[in-house]
Amino acid sequence: MTAGCLGSRWCGIDGSWHVGSVTVDAGVRWDFLVSYTQADRGWAEWIAWELEEVGYRVLIQAWDIVAGSNWIQEMDRGVRLAARTVVVLSPDYLLSVYGRAEWQAAWAADPLGERSKLLPVRVASCDRPGLLGLVVSVDLFDLSEVAARRVLRDAVDGGMQGRVKPSNAPGFPGGARVVVSRPRFPGALPAVWNVPTRNPNFVGRGDELAELAAGLRSGGLVAVSALRGMGGVGKTQLAMEYAYQHAAGFDVVWWVRAEQAATVADQLAELGGRLGLPATGDVMKAAAEVVAALRAMPGWLLVFDNAEDPEEIRRWLPGGAGQVLVTTRRAGFRALGRVHEVDLLPRDEAVGLLRSRVPGLTVGVADRIAQLLGDLPLALEQAAAYMEKTDLPGGEYVSRLEARLTAMLDKGQAVGHEQRVATLWDMSYQRLAQEEPAAVVLLRVLAYLAPDVVPVDVFEPEGGMPQGLAELDVGRERVWDVIGALADYSLLRRTDATVSVHRLVQATVRRQVATVAGWDEPAWLDTLAALLLRARPAGDNARDPRTWDRWAALRPHITAVLAATDPATATTRTAVLDHWLGDYLSARGERAAARALFERLLDVRRRLLGDEDPSTLGTMHELAVLMVDRGERAAARALFEQVLDVRRGVLGDEHPHTLTTMNQLARVMANQGERAAARALYEQVLDVRRRVLGEEHPNTLTTMHNLAVVMADQGEWTAARALFEQVLDVRRRVLGEEHPDTLNTMHNLAWMMADQDERAAARALFEKVFDVRRRVLGDEHPDTLSTMHQLAWVMAAQGERVAARALYVQALDVRRRVLGDEHPDTLRTRHALVPLLEGAD
Repeated sequence: MTAGCLGSRWCGIDGSWHVGSVTVDAGVRWDFLVSYTQADRGWAEWIAWELEEVGYRVLIQAWDIVAGSNWIQEMDRGVRLAARTVVVLSPDYLLSVYGRAEWQAAWAADPLGERSKLLPVRVASCDRPGLLGLVVSVDLFDLSEVAARRVLRDAVDGGMQGRVKPSNAPGFPGGARVVVSRPRFPGALPAVWNVPTRNPNFVGRGDELAELAAGLRSGGLVAVSALRGMGGVGKTQLAMEYAYQHAAGFDVVWWVRAEQAATVADQLAELGGRLGLPATGDVMKAAAEVVAALRAMPGWLLVFDNAEDPEEIRRWLPGGAGQVLVTTRRAGFRALGRVHEVDLLPRDEAVGLLRSRVPGLTVGVADRIAQLLGDLPLALEQAAAYMEKTDLPGGEYVSRLEARLTAMLDKGQAVGHEQRVATLWDMSYQRLAQEEPAAVVLLRVLAYLAPDVVPVDVFEPEGGMPQGLAELDVGRERVWDVIGALADYSLLRRTDATVSVHRLVQATVRRQVATVAGWDEPAWLDTLAALLLRARPAGDNARDPRTWDRWAALRPHITAVLAATDPATATTRTAVLDHWLGDYLSARGERAAARALFERLLDVRRRLLGDEDPSTLGTMHELAVLMVDRGERAAARALFEQVLDVRRGVLGDEHPHTLTTMNQLARVMANQGERAAARALYEQVLDVRRRVLGEEHPNTLTTMHNLAVVMADQGEWTAARALFEQVLDVRRRVLGEEHPDTLNTMHNLAWMMADQDERAAARALFEKVFDVRRRVLGDEHPDTLSTMHQLAWVMAAQGERVAARALYVQALDVRRRVLGDEHPDTLRTRHALVPLLEGAD
């Protein structure tokens, strides 16, 4: 250094500048040019600030190339007139074309490094390719701010003064104006910050965070977005995670607990103190001054957590270049900005959350817990906290949830959450009781149905609501108002035609009503049974496929009411509901489930009506039918004979119910090989049905069909075929081509044709029946499998052994799984398959 010079001052002795121990030409204007890419702007501004703090003069694009400047020309001047170039080196910088030009110009001006014109400062782990590898660099990444400052200052020397710098410290990063005295170290939180502690177990939500960020970026001068969803779904956690992930873009982040509107002004006034605004004794005035101050500055984020009323939030919106984020359960916030609906966790993320919190929890157990808790994040956190604290095995926790879900919702305390799931919706429930009592009644109805979607027209039944639901007997328009009140509090989901309630909302509502004085749960379940009976399809035939869509929609809710009903307190209405659902399941081929319902129903009807009541006998009859279908022929026959004996004695030989049981008994006798006796019984039934009901009555046709089967078994092919063709002609005309009874006759006619060596015609008919049964009944319905078996038999007889074998294997797999290995149908398919396996590839 030339004598008499200090730092990087102009000496005047030889007209040159002295920077450290290096003499620089008098044309130099800056000590340092900071070369960086926009991805590293935060680092660049922090480095520039630190250099100027100790007296250097720095050229940095963010501060010096203002609007209206020619960027290329200014950077060219910087490269030529800066004594040194600081390269903010990162993987992003290495991809920058302009960055490469800037560091190469500095290197070319001092290829031997004699004047130290190029100083690479790595801010992220990356290579120093090519000529950069020959220049000694300094590393700031993975250091604390104090250590990084020391390394940077030790690596440079000298300084120059002379240009105008902003009076306030620049924002970090993104050019935002700051309210603190200096830019913060990259990765540090803003100086004005009161966000609750970050959840270290936050998982997933990547799409929601990205959508939220995109919405706030595109919101204009001030961006307002609301996170809306049911209680416990994770809105607050999502808002916190957004604040932490984007902290670098803000100088002020202020969290306002907004559930009590009266406290919002106090919390904003507190922010005024942190911003350095003059103190005032008037809270409302202080809050208004904060809003005005934020309006004048960029780089801030306000979070109103758990807001109730959009009007209460609107009054505190600053405007300006900042962001406002609201979390709420309530509707109406689209008046302020975008609304992002926050949904339950996807199952894989719910399982991941549980397993991250409870080491050793298997995927299967975690999946079952997530299912029982409906993937609700707060419930999952609470469950994990309980298992962690008690060291309870996951399997035992599942057992407790299955047995005592409502009680378990009060166990465990999720860290960072004041509430438990058990009381999460209590306040909403209480407000609804004051604002819209009918909504509370509807919520109680939904609490006892399944968590699946409920058709809205269930609440608009033919003939009005049953007694006990007078509050909901208000007409279509009013029903939608009541539904809207629940939707406003995020207590249900709705579409144009359905509503649904989360299973944990259901559990907590049932817990709530249990405390109501005089609450009579059996009576309430009986009322719901009446409601569902009124909502069933028109016409009394659950076996008609045209009604199955409606029965499928009602099934989970009927099942839920029946499951909640103690058989000891079951009423006639719940018994009728049981009967209809059993009929539907039987027709759908779900015979095990149907049998369980009819066994339960039989116990109820015996208790209520006695053994010889027509309804009891009807249930015994239906149960015996299911037993036949499941291969329990001896037990079924005994039950049929018992029913027939009573029906003959009470109703007489020609009563329709008596004839129905005679018809089914003949079917069992035929299956047991007693064909002559079965035929005689069928002929007796047919004679009466023809005389009483007529030739084309469905019951008459059923007996004609069954008689034709027995005649074919006895070798009377011509007469049997004529009877089948007669039945098929009428069924096609009366019931339609795709009715199950029509298809049954077509199937049996094809079977007879195959036995008479009309295999091509039989195959065409089987394929037609098979196509319709798969489409109407499904691949695993017993009737579909029966046709699959027979079609395979014809294909094998035609020499298509490989295709036939594949069809038999498919049928056998389903029959084993659905019917069991010892069912006659399973044994028949296995027996038919054996010859085709011999010599198979």
